[in-house]
Amino acid sequence: MMNLYGAWKPGGWQLLLAQFRPWHGDYRPLGGAFYAVLFGLFGLNPLPYRVVILLLLGFNLWLIYRFARLLGCDERRSAVAVILAAYHAGLGSLNYNTDAIYDILCFTFYLGAFVYYVSIRRRGRLLGGWENTAFFGLFLCALNAKEMALTLPLVLLAYEAFYHRPVEWNWSGARAWLFGPGRLAQCAVPLDLLYLYGKKFGPNALMSMQAYQPVFSLDRFLKFQTGCIKDMLLRPAPVGTLGLLFTWTLLTWLAWRIDRPVLRFCWAFLIVTPVPIEFLEGRYQACLYIPFAALAVFAATVLVDVADAAARSLTGLPVLRRLGRDILLAALLIAALVPYVRANWRIRNGLLHHALVTQGPLTWKVIQQFRAVKPKVPPGSSVVILNDPLQSYDELYIASLCLGDRSVTVHVQSVDHLPPEEIAKAPHVLIYQNGELVQIR
Repeated sequence: MMNLYGAWKPGGWQLLLAQFRPWHGDYRPLGGAFYAVLFGLFGLNPLPYRVVILLLLGFNLWLIYRFARLLGCDERRSAVAVILAAYHAGLGSLNYNTDAIYDILCFTFYLGAFVYYVSIRRRGRLLGGWENTAFFGLFLCALNAKEMALTLPLVLLAYEAFYHRPVEWNWSGARAWLFGPGRLAQCAVPLDLLYLYGKKFGPNALMSMQAYQPVFSLDRFLKFQTGCIKDMLLRPAPVGTLGLLFTWTLLTWLAWRIDRPVLRFCWAFLIVTPVPIEFLEGRYQACLYIPFAALAVFAATVLVDVADAAARSLTGLPVLRRLGRDILLAALLIAALVPYVRANWRIRNGLLHHALVTQGPLTWKVIQQFRAVKPKVPPGSSVVILNDPLQSYDELYIASLCLGDRSVTVHVQSVDHLPPEEIAKAPHVLIYQNGELVQIR
């Protein structure tokens, strides 16, 4: 409700303008467009919001498939990556929380920009003309969705380093590489700097808020990393420092034991993409959507490698030879995915326990009551709401959105704590009596 109210309050023209001024620091205007358009079409009916989100998640699975294929994975490994990403309860807020739209849209345009870039680079040429414009349009949309998009220039450099490296890493070779394959990544840096300026110094600077001020400390880094591994690997609790060291040692060994660009690039992708949230407090679940794409491809590649080697070995046994390598490989992959499915199911049950079961119906009841009562509040006036059942700012947001007039000021007693004399002077008063909304003044 807060995000929806924040998108509605400035008005459509301000929201449109915000898409093209990254230096201004507007709050994630692409997500705001999602809220504003759907609210204009469907009001506070939650179903269309969920439908659009599920369609985006489905489209993002196709992007993961293309991502894997362009990195050099065959159809089998790419398909397994999609299976791993199709539902991951450690990132369950993607599936159940509408406010995860910022992460979902950022993923769509971040991976979309990368896939577009690599699909052209795989043809053996650099982007030119309108292709550069299209790429920067996708990149700007990703930035307008969420701060995670800041890392895209570094990811492009990592791709070029592993897939189009210079013949020699000397001064002349590195210079030619930077102004050739690395050129577009460098051109993207000024857009990053404009965006960072807006978040730090703009009129709506996000970093002026305590929750968005990074703390560069070892403790914050370790807390993020251990929580990140917990969600990514479906652990019941955060891993300790030893678990963190073991996980990264294993990933590094798997990535660097042989010269295989897909594993090395995914390893670098996992290191780089969480940087914008790594030193903020409590950024897990849906926030890990972009790095999880690389983990899905990395895990699928290793899993199919192991299963393929095992299948080849098992075909040497007379009793299994008739089944053939492909059937054995499929059986091994299914067996390997069973624990993954069980872990997802266990965590999913916990996700669906409290807020979705209790808070959702109560919020829906409040919305329906506003629709039924249709309070009469003239433009430019103010209204006070007493005894609200939500006991939160959500009541203020719902009231403002249902009234539909930006000039009306809404006060909710549970959050504004107005003194009795202020309530007595209020020209319009709504009150919940026995759970029912009534306009008494």
